Amino acid sequence: MKNIWYTLKISLHRTTSSIAFIPTLFAFCGLALSFLVASVEYEPWVLDFKEKIGFLLIGSLDNGRLILGTLVASTISLMVFSFSMVMIVLSQASSSLSPRVLPGLISNKPHQIILGFYLATILFSLIMIINFQAEGEYKIPSLGILFAMAFGITSLTLFIYFIHSISKSIQVETILHNIFKSTLHQIGLRDQKEPQQEIQIPDQGNAWLDICTKRAGYLKKVNEEDLILLADKHDFQLSICSPIGQFLVEGYPFLKVNAGQKLPETVNAEIMGCFTFYFDDEVEDHYMFGFKQVSEIATKALSPGINDPGTAIKALDLLSVLFIRLMAIHESLVVSGKDGKARIFHSPVKLEELIFQNLIPIREFGKKDVLVMVKLLEVLKNMVFADRNDGKFTEPLLKTVQSCIQCADAALKNSLDREQINSLIQHIEKTGGEKYRLEHLR
Repeated sequence: MKNIWYTLKISLHRTTSSIAFIPTLFAFCGLALSFLVASVEYEPWVLDFKEKIGFLLIGSLDNGRLILGTLVASTISLMVFSFSMVMIVLSQASSSLSPRVLPGLISNKPHQIILGFYLATILFSLIMIINFQAEGEYKIPSLGILFAMAFGITSLTLFIYFIHSISKSIQVETILHNIFKSTLHQIGLRDQKEPQQEIQIPDQGNAWLDICTKRAGYLKKVNEEDLILLADKHDFQLSICSPIGQFLVEGYPFLKVNAGQKLPETVNAEIMGCFTFYFDDEVEDHYMFGFKQVSEIATKALSPGINDPGTAIKALDLLSVLFIRLMAIHESLVVSGKDGKARIFHSPVKLEELIFQNLIPIREFGKKDVLVMVKLLEVLKNMVFADRNDGKFTEPLLKTVQSCIQCADAALKNSLDREQINSLIQHIEKTGGEKYRLEHLR
């Protein structure tokens, strides 16, 4: 049952994140509305209403067909052009920024709604065209034509908005800002506001048995509610050895369970059903992916084919805010059951690993650009300032600063450049205090 539920969740996610999902819904709505209008077009109460608004209705058979045909042709043109614009935006974003930003652009709901409205207008107008009658008392679906004209005018308005939105969405500042906001939100969701009461994680000896993954993918989500119910019911403790957001291969032992005895396979399957794996890395799943996307945009900007250090500097500014926010949160690593007993132990995302994964690539690509190296040291200086009281992250920050100094020493030979680097080193020493005694460039 758990496996079926997992499959349904994955299928639902893939369906709702598809670029065709919302347009398909609008298409069905357009068809349903056209059938509804066609069925009530010649009802007595509708005829009375049409007499009152006769000045807005089309009374000529030929004019009605001409208007609907024009609406269909023009809306198809708008839809094709709009869809082409979306494809161009996705292509440019993939080539100049990072392929990882594509899911965020594809899932842009306003663009999907506009494309869906175009499709609904086309289908509605087509149904109205076939509703014309050559013979009979009532030949012209004038109310349907009025609706189609209203939809056509709305489509033109939406097209103007679409051009404005699509031209703005491709700007690197907009993409970076959207990723930044989503990542900041994900960090905030994991902040417990107050430090959690420290609970010692038990020694994971021979009593703790491994549970291996059944499929490969990123560990995205944990259904803690169902997992706690299982842990209380079968009286076990569970340690999640891999942090959320890590990519796991099939058969990897990412869980350890302590139940005093080996759990039945059915229970293991239920435990696995509480974990979500899939291959897409979206910011809405975990803040790690937001850091990764911002870092990849900066790295791509520093590549020889792009050569845009300004974008990398902007990305570093945003990364500094994200790192400082992450350093300030109190992330919950232990979840207790109803009886108050610690049941689930999470593996923390280590700041040292996050720095290595996201700042070191920028350092390597930008080590010959003094502006990038200066900005990178400024980012670290700000992080040192944020950690000046607690000192919890002194070791990883000190290692990263030293590695940046070594790269600058090897790559920058201009005396003015080295003077700027030395000035920043002095600021870091002054900010960090006695713990930060660094070598200067000579």
